[in-house]
Amino acid sequence: MLGGVQLGLLAACIVLFIPMAMAGFHLSRNKMLFFGCALFITLAVGVRLLPYLHLISSFRSPSEAEKQREMDSGSGGASRPSSSCPDARKRRVSYFYEPTVGNFYYGQGHPMKPHRIRMAHSLIVSYFLHRRMDMFSPFPAQPDDIRRFHSAEYVEFLSSLSPDTNKRKLMRFNIGSDSDCPVFDGLFDFCQASAGRSLGAAVKLNLQDADIAIN
Repeated sequence: MLGGVQLGLLAACIVLFIPMAMAGFHLSRNKMLFFGCALFITLAVGVRLLPYLHLISSFRSPSEAEKQREMDSGSGGASRPSSSCPDARKRRVSYFYEPTVGNFYYGQGHPMKPHRIRMAHSLIVSYFLHRRMDMFSPFPAQPDDIRRFHSAEYVEFLSSLSPDTNKRKLMRFNIGSDSDCPVFDGLFDFCQASAGRSLGAAVKLNLQDADIAIN
């Protein structure tokens, strides 16, 4: 029994044949031969394709629910198992992003450009990758948090920095226009935001609330 697609193909052949037959009395032999060959080829191809047309007629794009089931089954997603994860277990990913990070500017010619972090975040959101991760906006690290790694003198120095800071003092900590660590507006705020992301990621990993942490 023919399906809708097969019947449509046969109907198209008939519709093409009727005008050709009616006009045949007014066509030259060469034109009739051309149209006859075209009709024969169309019918031949149609007959050859009939067993496979159901594949075309039954094709449809997967629904959102089907896509979600595929992602949940572990066959896809941002945490898809790879050669570095041989146990085939999906990884829990925590992603930390501070919205103001793109507002800071290291200065002309410096390779570190914080606005690229904001651009990367925009791409992550545009491709809906954030839906496959736990996304967090971390708290900025407090001076006490930073002092657990850096000396109190260094933290005090960073928090009081300004473009007018004495150059000799800058050189002591290898900071300034002559180094890879320039002084710019909001430097300590940027340090707090960056350290806050790292601390938040470390907490998630230490508590085993995440397998992968992106800061």
